[in-house]
Amino acid sequence: MKKIFIFGFPHSGTTILQTIFSHVDSVYSNNDESMKIDAKTIDKFEKTKKSDIVIKYPYYDDSWIESEEYGDYHKIFIMRNPYWLYSSLHRRAQLDFGKKPDAYNNKHWNDVSRAYVISPKHSIENWERVSKKWLEYRNNPVDKVYCIKYEDLFENNYQNLKDILDKIGLEYTDDIFDNTKYKNTYKNMRRVNCLHRYEHLKLRNKQINEPFKNMNLPKKITLTDKQKAEVSKISTLKDMGYDIIE
Repeated sequence: MKKIFIFGFPHSGTTILQTIFSHVDSVYSNNDESMKIDAKTIDKFEKTKKSDIVIKYPYYDDSWIESEEYGDYHKIFIMRNPYWLYSSLHRRAQLDFGKKPDAYNNKHWNDVSRAYVISPKHSIENWERVSKKWLEYRNNPVDKVYCIKYEDLFENNYQNLKDILDKIGLEYTDDIFDNTKYKNTYKNMRRVNCLHRYEHLKLRNKQINEPFKNMNLPKKITLTDKQKAEVSKISTLKDMGYDIIE
């Protein structure tokens, strides 16, 4: 059994990537967010005719790469251009003007023209921290750890993603990249601070049935000038291969 774990940062493609992997005939997906393949997942997996499992979690933890517990996992570490990542969060996390959830106290995104507050896990500081880990493992490869950027998934007819599939040892056809051939369904979704769980689930199911293509379009950058300026201060932008957008 091949164990595949996709992780990285929220709004960076972990869900759609899990969906694409689930199109591979041999791969079972629990269509949920998981930090490990637990007994419940194994029980459901054993009731199928699948031979491999994919899970995903939209964050990063050092233990997922460094711990022996994950030693037999194939780990896909994905990051995304922060201008589009935070624009995606911005569109989803619209809050009432002037209101701020008590649970969060983030210094960024508080703008008199558009109130927007994100959790510490989604913060610019955290993106910078996780990007440093991504760069570390890209520059110093570790067995069964595959570092990829969201934007690179789609280059040359998905060649970078195909390379990862081949290294893992999965058999597939190009049909797996054509979402129109599948009915993708996410079964569960946690609540986020701005969306009820059902609304989040409905949105996610819509997204995973859209064409598998790069959504980093110029019109999709919806940050204010102040927000873009904050993203532009990230120290790892250049090393990640991202240009400053003003």
